Amino acid sequence: MFRLLLLIASAVTLSAAPGSPVLTVGILSDSNTSNSIRQEKDDTAATASVSLSSLRVINRNWQGNLRFNASTSRWKKFDGLDLSPVSVQGGLRRKFGFGPYAPTVDLTVEWGRRFASTSERTSNFGVGKLAYSQRINPSLKWRASAEIERYSARRQVFSTTRHAFRVGADYELNDKWSTSVSLAHGKGDLVSWCRISFPEFAGTTQWLDGIFGGDWFPYQTVSKTTALHFSLSRALSNHSAVAISADLSKSAGTVKRHIYYNDIFSLQFIHAF
Repeated sequence: MFRLLLLIASAVTLSAAPGSPVLTVGILSDSNTSNSIRQEKDDTAATASVSLSSLRVINRNWQGNLRFNASTSRWKKFDGLDLSPVSVQGGLRRKFGFGPYAPTVDLTVEWGRRFASTSERTSNFGVGKLAYSQRINPSLKWRASAEIERYSARRQVFSTTRHAFRVGADYELNDKWSTSVSLAHGKGDLVSWCRISFPEFAGTTQWLDGIFGGDWFPYQTVSKTTALHFSLSRALSNHSAVAISADLSKSAGTVKRHIYYNDIFSLQFIHAF
């Protein structure tokens, strides 16, 4: 994966013009930051991210792009959840045909490091994604993708691998309003927090990471997850927009059949310089 990223990056940076940075700031509310089956820990966070990208048109069918990303989150009650990832992302796009209704296939590879407030949770990560999209009419576009992500942390419980399939659509209501919806289904490692005093873990010895205090500890399980995403955005100008979004997910453990629910709502301001 890393060699592929270097190959894409070298192709893009030969003559790509520098792009404008995009700044995103917002707040989010998470109903279950602990991914717990009971005694769910809700919290709110302030978020910020910046990205800088460049694009190179290789020929009439191929495009390449390179993007640098940095983001951070600061949680109100549980600052042990704070994360600050930085990454580089390379991509190739193949367009089949001419005009705005021609289908496209995108391959993107991302490699980075996610810094956490606890060193055991800090991790390197890689993400690969293959996506197909096509515009149906001037207002509607649909898309489908397959993706895989891998996190490698110092503490094994935070090292995870997940893959997912996603279908979605984007609809422009008018020149200011647009909406997006997608449905995803995936399988892989899920990090959850539990208490030693819960019957399932009574009498066992566990590593306490201190994020939620007391006798809360992280553990890992394999789960199947179904997630729904919805967002509504409004353009404020040619360079700025605001967006609200909802991410609702349900994860089912494949061994103990535990069910994990998670609802995330966010408000963001986006500005391209």
